[in-house]
Amino acid sequence: MAQFDLPKDKWGNNLGEIFRALLTERGVTNYAYVGSTTEGGELPSGLEPCSFWILTPDGKFQSYTIDWDPEKLNPDGEKGYYKLREPWERPVEEGDSLWLKPDYITARKQLNLPLTEEQEQILREWEEEQKKYQM
Repeated sequence: MAQFDLPKDKWGNNLGEIFRALLTERGVTNYAYVGSTTEGGELPSGLEPCSFWILTPDGKFQSYTIDWDPEKLNPDGEKGYYKLREPWERPVEEGDSLWLKPDYITARKQLNLPLTEEQEQILREWEEEQKKYQM
């Protein structure tokens, strides 16, 4: 599978690394990644703000956005570094469009959350499809 070179900030971190570190600061260490999207604009570090969606072992679906805190000390000891906006959470239940998305189902499986027969079938079909693209 191809490896992508993600943009890095002046401290050598990409958005995924920054997100994981900020979640750890909040004590969130057990979760499954569901997806992410860029938000447009530019942070003072040159990176684009990004929202990340995660699923926690208790089944909570949450979205966190990387933002900038002008007062937080960065690795150089100067003011200005990343922060996470307060997350928003929404329930995901059968009938919700997210319920049947392979990324969400994969996250449920990673966390050993129960899957419906329909979700298991969707996951099997998606995994078979992904095999076509692997080298």
